[in-house]
Amino acid sequence: MGPIINAGYSDIISMMVGASGLNAVVFCNVEGAPCPAKDNLEKQGFSKLIILYQCTEEEEKEMDETPYKRGVALNKWREALKTDTTEFSLCGKKADIALKEISKKIKGINVVVADATTKSQHVFGAHEYW
Repeated sequence: MGPIINAGYSDIISMMVGASGLNAVVFCNVEGAPCPAKDNLEKQGFSKLIILYQCTEEEEKEMDETPYKRGVALNKWREALKTDTTEFSLCGKKADIALKEISKKIKGINVVVADATTKSQHVFGAHEYW
């Protein structure tokens, strides 16, 4: 199934929208884990490519047990939005809210892709955003 999904990233997206002048967001697994969707989208030449990483299970557990940890994660998100970074952690953030805030930052999102390794809740969040 992996080769089929990877073919979709490179062939279908370029046929549907092209990449020139467009902004894309990709949901990936945890930072440092393979993200074939990101790798394929980087090759397509989008004006902006924003990568959203999900939290590790340990981080999720810590945030559920300690509101302070969630606050720290949200503060990191706010600080990152003020910079030119293109990689963000979704810790403490809902996908649809993250997409709204990223959209304001980069003046619109044209393409959203969820890597096959990311959590399904991010796909639902992207659907809610659109």
